[in-house]
Amino acid sequence: MPDVNNIDFIDTPVYTAGITGLFDVPNSKLTFIPTDIYSTGATGLFDVPYSRITAIGIAEPVVPSAPVISNVTPAAASAIAPTDILGFDITDPEGFTRILLVADFPTLGIREVIHDGLSFSANYNGFGNSRTVITNGFQYRLLRKGGWPVSPVIIPYAIDATGQENP
Repeated sequence: MPDVNNIDFIDTPVYTAGITGLFDVPNSKLTFIPTDIYSTGATGLFDVPYSRITAIGIAEPVVPSAPVISNVTPAAASAIAPTDILGFDITDPEGFTRILLVADFPTLGIREVIHDGLSFSANYNGFGNSRTVITNGFQYRLLRKGGWPVSPVIIPYAIDATGQENP
């Protein structure tokens, strides 16, 4: 069996021979419950080969999620009639710092800002357009002044509170 008298966590020696129960790693904010430690010379956080160590008080890091676009109407890749109202939801549990909506008309070579994160632009102000607060985000309903000249591609630039962007 390997020597259990010198285990190194974050470059701080912890001598574990004969220790059972809860103890703190000196000069760190980590608390461990040692159980049958069989390792020598390990370095780095939780890098202890051949051991069973239970850490308490430290949660796994939460990986932020990117904003999600859902409930798209009419369905994606559908032909859009000039008077169709477009709708979709943008959600993210972390909240948003900014959502910018752009209409791209690829066959015309035109891009228009629909909503700048604060208000609708001139071609989208009124006409039943709305941005409604829903759980974890917003619901949008859109119609362009004078109707859609051709089927648009709506491009949302959503940035959440953790800096994640929609895909």
